[in-house]
Amino acid sequence: MGLVVRVVLLWLLCSSCSIDAASRPSWWSCVRDIGLYFEPTSDTEHGWSTNPCGYVKLSHEDVRKGVYFTKDNITIAFAGDSTALRAYVFAVNTYLPPLNIPVIRKVATVPRVMTHVAFGTYNGDYRKSLTTFYNMRYVSTSRREIEEGIAESNGGVMVITLGNWDLNWKLQKNSPMPLLRGPVHNLEVAKAYWTEHVFAMMETIARCLAQQPQEMRPLIVFREQFLPNCDASRFTSKKARYRRCAPLIRPIVVPLYRRVLAPLAWSMNIPVIPMDHVFKDHYKYCEMGDGIHLNFNCMMTEQQHIWNVVLLLRRHRVQQGLGTVSHEGGGLPNAKQFLNETRYDEWKREMDMIPSGAASMPVVPTPPTTDSPATTDEAEFQLGVVEQAAVPTSNTTTQTTTSPAAVSVNPGAPIELHVIVTDASPSPLDHKQRTLQKSMQSRNWSSFIFSTALLVAVALYLWWAASGPRKEWGALLRFD
Repeated sequence: MGLVVRVVLLWLLCSSCSIDAASRPSWWSCVRDIGLYFEPTSDTEHGWSTNPCGYVKLSHEDVRKGVYFTKDNITIAFAGDSTALRAYVFAVNTYLPPLNIPVIRKVATVPRVMTHVAFGTYNGDYRKSLTTFYNMRYVSTSRREIEEGIAESNGGVMVITLGNWDLNWKLQKNSPMPLLRGPVHNLEVAKAYWTEHVFAMMETIARCLAQQPQEMRPLIVFREQFLPNCDASRFTSKKARYRRCAPLIRPIVVPLYRRVLAPLAWSMNIPVIPMDHVFKDHYKYCEMGDGIHLNFNCMMTEQQHIWNVVLLLRRHRVQQGLGTVSHEGGGLPNAKQFLNETRYDEWKREMDMIPSGAASMPVVPTPPTTDSPATTDEAEFQLGVVEQAAVPTSNTTTQTTTSPAAVSVNPGAPIELHVIVTDASPSPLDHKQRTLQKSMQSRNWSSFIFSTALLVAVALYLWWAASGPRKEWGALLRFD
């Protein structure tokens, strides 16, 4: 009889655990739905709602320990355009001893490579960390920076942002993208350019990852290209109306760029972090005063998204590269097919149907720990902005700026912001997000109540069985 009771108890416990696990989202759905858990409170403060993904408000110590000093001599790389440059400088001045080079507004004037070196201790070990910016403005010329970033990572992180400068076929009359095959101001030419070179970049990433041992590969994440703020003066002035931000760039081109890039990245388990939700309520919490860059008071919000996703991937030991996703046949998907919105929607539904496996491991919330943090200067550093004339970027000459670990930043004049005052009424998207979140919370509570009821029932049953006469149990189990 004891064996039967134990078998029944084990079955009930396994059923309860299965129900609880089934209610948890996969790690990739945690990235895709990150906006459901984001809770801004002001333009400088935000938090996270209770969530099954482990997203929390990270302290400086959490980031230093969980990202910058996990091992000796790793590289945290930011590769991309001016939005990546700002993220790089902000990261260095926030989490590490301050940088001795000033913040430079124009990415076209900075060296191709900039590196900041910092030192700290981690659980008693003295370690070095490098934070590097790769000036990678165009997807068509990204091969060299991708190769260097992956080769020199040593198991670090690579954050990539692209797209703004690849809009120059429309935004700049006299400075189109390199390798644009056709006339400017032609959407079909831009489509051919973007699909060709995004595919080539992803092939480079796949090849470089395959050449590195698993422990030496960086964790790669893409930060989704921002939708431009078409109310900014760079799009509304008389001289800039040819750019057609509101009728073309924001509603058509940027979503098209996103559709092509995301499926190819996800096919290698490389997440694309959504950011549209930070601009909800008509830029109430996060603004882009100049039309394409986050205002400084929102830079920490972007950093929190990036590092929370990086820590999520590390908790689940996500492997990246071709052949790591259970639903893929081994190669990159055809980029051109995702120019079609219907095909892109089909791909998203296919992602929703991925079974548990390499691409959909259940998520167990693991808040970051703060014991034995990496020790660096505990002061917070204010980001300064000054102008500096630098050597223009060259495709053939590498220029590397390396800064010491403990020097000060000279604050300069702040960037002028164009404040946008609009109606802050809730949007349909906000209502949908709240509805989904309530539904998820309801399912979680239902699973918890069901599991608790099962355990109570089993406990009562065992207590009753143990207190009953042994001979009656023998009679019940006898077969005549």
